Amino acid sequence: MEVFLKTLEQALVMLFFMAAGYLLQRGKILPENSTKTVSLLLTNLILPAYVIYNLSTGITKENIVEYGGYILIGLICLIVFLGIAYGLGFLLKGIYKDRKVLVYMLAFSNYSYFGYPLIEFVYGSETLAKVLIFVIPFTIFIYTLGIKMITSDIEKPNVEKPNDEQPNFEKPKRKFHIQPVIPALVLGILLGILGVNLTGKSENVALATLGTILSTAKSCMSPVSMIYTGMVLAKFSLKELSCSLKSAIVAFFRLAVIPVIVTGICYLLKITTGLVGAQYFLIPVVISAMPIGMNIVIFRGEDGAESAQVCFYSLIMGLATIPLLFMALQYLI
Repeated sequence: MEVFLKTLEQALVMLFFMAAGYLLQRGKILPENSTKTVSLLLTNLILPAYVIYNLSTGITKENIVEYGGYILIGLICLIVFLGIAYGLGFLLKGIYKDRKVLVYMLAFSNYSYFGYPLIEFVYGSETLAKVLIFVIPFTIFIYTLGIKMITSDIEKPNVEKPNDEQPNFEKPKRKFHIQPVIPALVLGILLGILGVNLTGKSENVALATLGTILSTAKSCMSPVSMIYTGMVLAKFSLKELSCSLKSAIVAFFRLAVIPVIVTGICYLLKITTGLVGAQYFLIPVVISAMPIGMNIVIFRGEDGAESAQVCFYSLIMGLATIPLLFMALQYLI
């Protein structure tokens, strides 16, 4: 019960900041371009600082081989998650019109902005460092093929068509950019292997100062990321976000059905293989339990109304499903 209450407490705090972001943006207290500004702040400063600090203080040359194994586990889980998502996508094809978008929502959770702070709060920084390594294959997929999945059906008019002809609709072209979190992952791992002390307790003043800066920046992760989530959803009214039973069904599958499937697979593997490294099985389940990520709303723009509904429902349902699952994991894995 302690884990349930601890998880619920942190989830409620995070949802409070999400509600604050929603009300501030919806009430026009914040400027219209605030969402983009906060997004850039998170992407280019807070998330990289969060990753660098946790990896540099969690990885050492003694445990690098163990941690490296989580990349392989993450890659295997990515394939498994996509397989589950495609299977459930076929089952739910009559509910959600775009199957690729549906598969993306079922396969990829909000493991960074929602998951990282929650996992660190409940399981500690050591587990979080392993999660950061585990999700590397997910991050690479999301910002390459994942974006293509969720934007392939969006069209925009070419208004330069001459002679008063009907606009010619073309698919928007998105260039691939290396996300700052990728070099942050590499740098964090290198600093850890080299034994650079960034805990703020180093005798080296420069390193101690840098560690304090990173620690302070990473402490902003939870409130700022959830404020940003609320700001993104503020494009839509509460009535628009909560009026779709179909979206609620998709969110239920994402928050309840998929984690149960993943838990079942991990539990069977634990029994059949005899492995006792609980975190090898814990991390995939925890990642699968997080709400739907906001990329689906951001990249689809005006076409993201249905996606926003599913995200909204998944965040609300997560208040019950995530604490319950975390509590159950104590006995299963």
